Amino acid sequence: MVRYSSEHKQQTRDSIVREAAVELRRSGPDKVSVALIMKRAGLTHGGFYAHFDSKEALLQTALQWMFTDRQNYFAGLLQRYGQQQGLSRYIDAYLSDMHRNHPESGCPLPALGADVSRLPQALQQAYQDGVASILQTFSQALPEFFQTQREQVARSAFAELSGAILIARSIHCPQEAGQWLRSSRESLKARLQLPLDNPEGQDHVSATE
Repeated sequence: MVRYSSEHKQQTRDSIVREAAVELRRSGPDKVSVALIMKRAGLTHGGFYAHFDSKEALLQTALQWMFTDRQNYFAGLLQRYGQQQGLSRYIDAYLSDMHRNHPESGCPLPALGADVSRLPQALQQAYQDGVASILQTFSQALPEFFQTQREQVARSAFAELSGAILIARSIHCPQEAGQWLRSSRESLKARLQLPLDNPEGQDHVSATE
């Protein structure tokens, strides 16, 4: 019998979680297949229970992971470029053609929002905790003059961000979808008094950032 190190087991578990996060955003929770996730992770279906007690436990972990991944991406932009420039770049990346075309590696809010009410309680809680965390980061990055209404402005901004992506994904014509994203980018950044243009272009939106 082959014995693997704890490091190898953790790496294998992480690989399963990443694949589950991709599939969850791509197909929705009702269509997630453990067999497919294990295959994409390069593992056998029978090895699943060495890492998770149930499919629900895997999905809960995947939800937590994808929000943490997006949070780290956001925080990295703020640390690298400063609050205003970092927030401006985050909006550019969020309202980009790449994010529209690749929901499997982007923000969980527009990818899963319609499914949350049908999820088990533990998964709903993981989703709500993730939303609260990313909203807190967003609110803290807002310019100083929003000091007394940071939470309200952050909620409104995220409603526009996720709503614009949802609409853009529902439109077949790429040019029309791009206009929706561009209009939302410009109006949101103007409302938040952020730089309209970033000198190095849009940042990449990827689950592997």
